[in-house]
Amino acid sequence: MAHARFLLLILFLLASCISPARAQQTTSPSREADEALRQKAFDLLDSLAGQISILQSPENRARVAANIVDSIWDHDERRARTLLVSVQEDINTGLRTQENDPEADRQRRMVFLQLRVNTVERISKHDPVLALSFFRATQVPFDATGSDSNYLLMQEHAFELRLAKEIAVNNPEIALDLARQSLAHGFSTDVLPLLRQLNRKHKEQALTLYDEILAKLKRAGFVDDSMAFELAGSLAQSFGPPAVDDVRFRELINLFVRSATANGCNGKLSEEDERTYFCQQIGGLLPLIKKVDPARAASLKHWQPEENEYGSPSPWEELNEVAQDGTVEEILALTKKYPQNDELIYQRAAQKAQGSGDIEQVRKLAADYNGNPAFKQSLMEMIDRREKMAAAIRENLNEIETTLEKMRSNQDRAQFLIFASIQLAPTDQAQAAKLLERASNLIDAMKPGKEQLLGKILVALIYCSKGNQRGLIMIETLVPKINELVSSAMKLHGYENSYLRDGEWNMTREGILGSMLTFLSERAAYFAWCDFDRAVSVAGQFDRPEIRLMAQVKLAEGILAGRPKPFSFGNGMGFD
Repeated sequence: MAHARFLLLILFLLASCISPARAQQTTSPSREADEALRQKAFDLLDSLAGQISILQSPENRARVAANIVDSIWDHDERRARTLLVSVQEDINTGLRTQENDPEADRQRRMVFLQLRVNTVERISKHDPVLALSFFRATQVPFDATGSDSNYLLMQEHAFELRLAKEIAVNNPEIALDLARQSLAHGFSTDVLPLLRQLNRKHKEQALTLYDEILAKLKRAGFVDDSMAFELAGSLAQSFGPPAVDDVRFRELINLFVRSATANGCNGKLSEEDERTYFCQQIGGLLPLIKKVDPARAASLKHWQPEENEYGSPSPWEELNEVAQDGTVEEILALTKKYPQNDELIYQRAAQKAQGSGDIEQVRKLAADYNGNPAFKQSLMEMIDRREKMAAAIRENLNEIETTLEKMRSNQDRAQFLIFASIQLAPTDQAQAAKLLERASNLIDAMKPGKEQLLGKILVALIYCSKGNQRGLIMIETLVPKINELVSSAMKLHGYENSYLRDGEWNMTREGILGSMLTFLSERAAYFAWCDFDRAVSVAGQFDRPEIRLMAQVKLAEGILAGRPKPFSFGNGMGFD
C-alpha cells in the first residue's frame, strides 16, 4: 500500500505540479547574458536541424523538426520554412503508410493526425494562412479510413474553423471564406466562435457572416434538420442585440415563430405526435421570442418548461474562448454581457491571474468585486490559502518530527518532506533545503525501482528550479539507468506497451517509462536555466539518437521561451 501511495504521489507531482508556463523572475541576470544564452540555444538548434536525417522514423523526423521550426521562426524564418517542407513530407508518408494490419494502420494514422494538428498549431502562431495551407496539404486520404471517414471529415472542418479564428485577426476575408466553406458542408455551431472573433475587430465581416448564416437557415427545415435548429438557437442566445441590430435579430426569431406555427405548436399535441419534441424545444426559446413578438410568445406559452435551455444565455463557450487566449481584462468584460454569471467570470479571471503568478492582480480582483459577499470572501481566501499553509508548516516544524515518527515507510516520509519543503520554500529557503535534503536521503534508501527513480527525478528537478547544480548531477547519474531501461523496454515492445515505431522510440507516453521521458522533456526549461551547457552535455549521454535529439531540442526551447516560473507546489495542484 505504501509503495502504491508513493508512486501515486510522484506521478501526480510529475503530471501537474510543475507548470512549464513561462514568466520572467524578478531577479534575472543581465540582458547581455540572457542574449548570449539565447544565441547558444539557436546555435544548438541549427546543429540539431542538420542531424535530423540520421533518424529513420518519419514520425520522429517530423516531431523533432516541427519543434525546431517553432523555436527558430522569429530568428531564421527562411530556415524554418525549409524545415517545414520536410515535416510535411514525413507526415504525409506516415499517413499513407500501410502495414496490412488494420489496427496498426489505425493507430499509426491517429498518431500522425495528432502530430499534424500539433504542427499546424505551432505554425499558426507565426503564419495562420500558412498553417491552413499545411493542414490541407497533409489531409488524410479519406477513402482509406474506413468507418472513421465521416468522423474525421467532421474533425477536419471543425479544425479549419479553429484556424479561421486565428486567421480572422489579420485576414478577415480569408476567415469569412472558410466559414462559407463550412456552411456549404452543413450546419455546425463550430462557426459561432469565429463569428464572435470577427465581431471583436471586424464587424463588417461579422455581419456578413451573420447574414449568410441567416439566409441558409431560412432555407432549412428545423424539424428535419436538428443541426440547423441547434445552430439557430445558439445564434439567438449568444449573438443578439447589440452585437446585431433589432431587424436582423427579429428575422432570426421569426424563423422559430413560423416553424412553430407550421408544426402546430400553437395548439396542444398528443405525446405520441412526432412534432411534440420540436414544440418542446421551441418552448425553451420563449423568453427570446417574447422580446420580439409577445403575442406569438403568448400563444406558445403552454410549451415553456420550468427551466429553459435557451432563455438565459450561458457564458460557458465564450468564457472558455476568452480565458484561453485573452487577458484578465477581456475576461472581466464578459460581466457586462452575462451579469448573472459574474461569479463564474471573476473566478476564471482570478485563475488566469494566479496562473501567471500575479497575486496582486488577484487581490485587486477581489477588492473590485461588488457582488455576493460570500464569493468575495472566497476570492480573498484563495489568495491567502497557500501562504497560510506554508506558515502553518513553518510554525509547527517541531510537529514534523512527530508526524514522521508515525509514518511506517521511507516512501511516506519522503512524500511528506517534499510537500513540506515546497510549501516552506517561498518564505524559508534554508529550512526548505534541509527538508529536501532529508527527503533525498530517504529516497536513496528506498528499494531500487520505479518509485525510487521517479522520486530522484522530482528531487533533481526541484534542485534545478533553484539553480542548484546538484539537480543536474543527480540526473547525470540517472542517465545510464534510463538508457538501460529504454534498451530493455525496446526488447519488450509489443508484449506490454508499444514503445517503437519504425524501429525507433515513439515518444508518445507509452507506459511509466514513456511518461517519465515525456515529463523530463516538457520540464526541460528548469534544467536548461540551471546550467545550459551542462544540461546539453547530460542530454547528449542518452544512447538513442531520437531521445538525445529531442532532449536537446527541448533544452534549447526552454531557453528561448524565457525563464520558467519559480517552482510552486500549489500551481496546478488544485489546492488553491
